[in-house]
Amino acid sequence: AQGIKPVAVAGFGVGEFAALEYAGSLSFPDGLYFLTKYAQLYQAIQKTQSLKSVYIDSTDIRSLKQYCKEVSTAKERVGITAYISSTAAIISGHKPAVDAVVLLIK
Repeated sequence: AQGIKPVAVAGFGVGEFAALEYAGSLSFPDGLYFLTKYAQLYQAIQKTQSLKSVYIDSTDIRSLKQYCKEVSTAKERVGITAYISSTAAIISGHKPAVDAVVLLIK
């Protein structure tokens, strides 16, 4: 309404769909379609897997990567899914592996 136009847009998670639509890369109906499929897939995965995400702060990213590598196994994996800063990130994976990383940090 004020005539202000951004030079860049970004989104995280479902916010990516809004950013793509605003940038003109995705139509609103297509965005709704993909968001619906995304939600259906996420719900299906949640029924078969015990997954978890945790925001980690005040931990060196290099150490966090090492912790994820140490606790991950062929059946239970954890990794950094979003870098927030040099000392903050989001880790995601199988619940037991995520919980093990959190215990290592504590």
